[in-house]
Amino acid sequence: MEPAKASPTAGNCQGHDYIFVTNKEKLDELEKDLLEVIPEQMKNHFLERRKKHNVKNVVTCDAPCLVLIVKNERS
Repeated sequence: MEPAKASPTAGNCQGHDYIFVTNKEKLDELEKDLLEVIPEQMKNHFLERRKKHNVKNVVTCDAPCLVLIVKNERS
């Protein structure tokens, strides 16, 4: 993962940061927090995944890692 985070971009400015979340407790916390703030219709769509795909975490679909790409101030 480290080479991908430091790979060059146009102008070599690396305008984005990559955050890799692998901690299961943090992934579960993210699910809980997201379900509290999204619109009801979207929340229902996510919750349908529990039945349809038999997953515990309806946001990550039980993936062991979540990758967040965040624009930084360097670009």
